[in-house]
Amino acid sequence: MTVVALDVTITPDGGDAEEWPNQELKRGIPDYLPDRHKKESKKMDCEKCGYKNPDENKFCGNCAAPLSATGGVTLKDLLETGLLKAGGELTIAVRGKDVIATLLPDGRISYQNQVFDGPLAAATGIRGQTCDGWHCWKAMDHATGQSHGISHYRSAFLKGKPH
Repeated sequence: MTVVALDVTITPDGGDAEEWPNQELKRGIPDYLPDRHKKESKKMDCEKCGYKNPDENKFCGNCAAPLSATGGVTLKDLLETGLLKAGGELTIAVRGKDVIATLLPDGRISYQNQVFDGPLAAATGIRGQTCDGWHCWKAMDHATGQSHGISHYRSAFLKGKPH
């Protein structure tokens, strides 16, 4: 865990500030805090590229490959179950405007003659910055006429419920 704060005094929850050293937190977590404040950030290695990802990541922050803790759901899984359609449009907001990409039959994403392996790689390549591609990308549900983040379809897949 990285904590960044300026001019902040850390005191125990509901405790008396005079019982604790009056120090400002400039970097990291001071040694005088109880262990419950010192959570170690676990790292999960990507099986595809070896990148060390924070344990809360579901997909590699470097190559967008699914990490094993997520069960490895991919866009191809969503295509194979009919939750998403090959050739369907995916949209992502870029500087306040929706940009449209195409979902390919193999689960990759195509945008302006570029092909990306997954939602994170596509979001990063198109937006120029990272975001959780499963939340940034949206797909139209043609049955309801509503647009949902592709995480909605991933959740439906994981629950095993038809969409």
